[in-house]
Amino acid sequence: MGVEWVTAPPDEEIHRVYEPVEIRNRDGSWALGRINARWYGDRGEDWCRLRIVGSDRPARWVPFDPDVFVELQIDGT
Repeated sequence: MGVEWVTAPPDEEIHRVYEPVEIRNRDGSWALGRINARWYGDRGEDWCRLRIVGSDRPARWVPFDPDVFVELQIDGT
Protein backbone atom coordinates (compact mmCIF):
# COMPACT_ATOMS: atom_id res chain seq x y z
CA MET A 1 0.00 0.00 0.00
CA GLY A 2 2.21 2.79 -1.23
CA VAL A 3 -0.42 5.43 -2.00
CA GLU A 4 -1.99 7.24 0.90
CA TRP A 5 -4.20 10.28 1.03
CA VAL A 6 -3.48 12.96 3.62
CA THR A 7 -6.65 15.06 3.30
CA ALA A 8 -10.09 13.52 3.76
CA PRO A 9 -12.72 14.00 1.04
CA PRO A 10 -15.71 16.30 1.71
CA ASP A 11 -17.77 14.88 4.58
CA GLU A 12 -21.02 14.88 2.56
CA GLU A 13 -19.42 12.56 -0.02
CA ILE A 14 -18.20 9.96 2.49
CA HIS A 15 -20.18 6.71 2.82
CA ARG A 16 -19.90 5.31 6.35
CA VAL A 17 -19.45 1.52 6.36
CA TYR A 18 -18.20 -1.28 8.59
CA GLU A 19 -16.18 -3.75 6.56
CA PRO A 20 -13.67 -6.10 8.20
CA VAL A 21 -10.87 -6.98 5.79
CA GLU A 22 -7.79 -9.13 5.56
CA ILE A 23 -4.86 -7.14 4.21
CA ARG A 24 -2.38 -9.12 2.14
CA ASN A 25 1.11 -7.65 2.24
CA ARG A 26 3.68 -7.95 -0.54
CA ASP A 27 5.88 -10.19 1.60
CA GLY A 28 3.08 -12.77 1.94
CA SER A 29 2.11 -11.81 5.47
CA TRP A 30 -1.36 -10.55 6.31
CA ALA A 31 -3.12 -8.40 8.89
CA LEU A 32 -6.70 -7.76 9.93
CA GLY A 33 -8.19 -4.36 9.32
CA ARG A 34 -11.43 -2.44 9.23
CA ILE A 35 -12.74 -0.11 6.57
CA ASN A 36 -15.03 2.43 8.23
CA ALA A 37 -15.71 4.74 5.28
CA ARG A 38 -15.63 4.72 1.48
CA TRP A 39 -15.37 7.55 -1.02
CA TYR A 40 -15.79 7.35 -4.78
CA GLY A 41 -13.93 10.03 -6.70
CA ASP A 42 -15.02 11.87 -9.82
CA ARG A 43 -13.08 9.46 -12.07
CA GLY A 44 -14.47 6.36 -10.37
CA GLU A 45 -11.63 5.89 -7.90
CA ASP A 46 -12.59 3.81 -4.86
CA TRP A 47 -10.93 5.06 -1.67
CA CYS A 48 -11.37 3.57 1.79
CA ARG A 49 -10.54 4.77 5.29
CA LEU A 50 -8.61 1.86 6.77
CA ARG A 51 -7.49 1.04 10.28
CA ILE A 52 -5.28 -1.96 10.96
CA VAL A 53 -6.45 -3.92 14.01
CA GLY A 54 -3.93 -3.77 16.86
CA SER A 55 -1.93 -0.92 15.30
CA ASP A 56 -1.40 2.43 16.96
CA ARG A 57 -1.48 4.13 13.55
CA PRO A 58 -4.61 6.21 13.01
CA ALA A 59 -7.11 5.34 10.28
CA ARG A 60 -5.96 6.57 6.86
CA TRP A 61 -7.37 6.97 3.37
CA VAL A 62 -5.97 4.50 0.83
CA PRO A 63 -7.17 3.35 -2.60
CA PHE A 64 -9.21 0.16 -2.39
CA ASP A 65 -7.39 -2.65 -4.16
CA PRO A 66 -9.19 -6.02 -4.40
CA ASP A 67 -5.80 -7.73 -4.82
CA VAL A 68 -4.74 -6.40 -1.40
CA PHE A 69 -8.01 -6.28 0.59
CA VAL A 70 -10.10 -9.40 1.10
CA GLU A 71 -13.51 -8.38 2.43
CA LEU A 72 -14.53 -10.69 5.29
CA GLN A 73 -18.07 -11.84 5.92
CA ILE A 74 -19.74 -10.13 8.90
CA ASP A 75 -22.66 -12.51 9.49
CA GLY A 76 -24.70 -15.24 7.86
CA THR A 77 -23.44 -17.99 5.67
